[in-house]
Amino acid sequence: MQDTPKTVPAQPTNDLPLPGNIPQALSPSILAFVLNTANDAVYIYDDQRRILYANDKACEQSGFDRSRLMQMYIADLDPGYPAPGAVQSAANPLHGQRRVFETLHKSAGGALLSVEVSLVSTVIDGVVYNCAFVRSLTQRNAIKQQTDELMFALENASDAIYIYDRAGTIHYANPTACEALGYSRDEILTVSIGDLDPLFSETSNLAFWQEIGAKPLYKQTQHRRKNGSLYPVEILASATHIGQEDSVVVFVRDISERV
Repeated sequence: MQDTPKTVPAQPTNDLPLPGNIPQALSPSILAFVLNTANDAVYIYDDQRRILYANDKACEQSGFDRSRLMQMYIADLDPGYPAPGAVQSAANPLHGQRRVFETLHKSAGGALLSVEVSLVSTVIDGVVYNCAFVRSLTQRNAIKQQTDELMFALENASDAIYIYDRAGTIHYANPTACEALGYSRDEILTVSIGDLDPLFSETSNLAFWQEIGAKPLYKQTQHRRKNGSLYPVEILASATHIGQEDSVVVFVRDISERV
């Protein structure tokens, strides 16, 4: 990565070469409008990896204004990209094929941003042009980290935790639940709440869902192990919506020592 981007003459957007099969109605100004409303950063660069075009999102994402970006090479943004050098060959068999990969882009402030790049190259009048759609992975990575942290907490909780739907079908049970009931993870997903709670019935289930809709529900009941033995538990249940289904998340604590 060069600390100071190489300076090259900026290329006006309207001078970008367009294939002859583009309808006349789609003027460069209309194409620029389409690109500038894209939710991804868009770069067009030539066979020397020199940036010819950057849309509004590219400016926002990188922190560089458009005139500065058009004085830079892709290698000035991507530390892992080949530095300017030999001209890309028009005979490359990868032209026309879309390649998707993850990399890091350097912002104007020097921060490295995790991004996903969808890159396609083409040849116009014997010259190679590259179009890169660049999507920030910052939000996706933050969501993944949150999800990983939540799953770690669920999987290591000292209380049994279940997620089940209105019919009582169990969609998740943590290791504590499996151990307490004597089921394997695969086995517990084949039983229903009615198999675990001897007080469960169609009537009680209907009343349960009517009551839980307003606020979390706390109550004491019994649970049945795989071997048929019963033990007292207290539960804290909260309704939620997962995908297209109403579901309930239940925290279950064995209170045998208190009863």
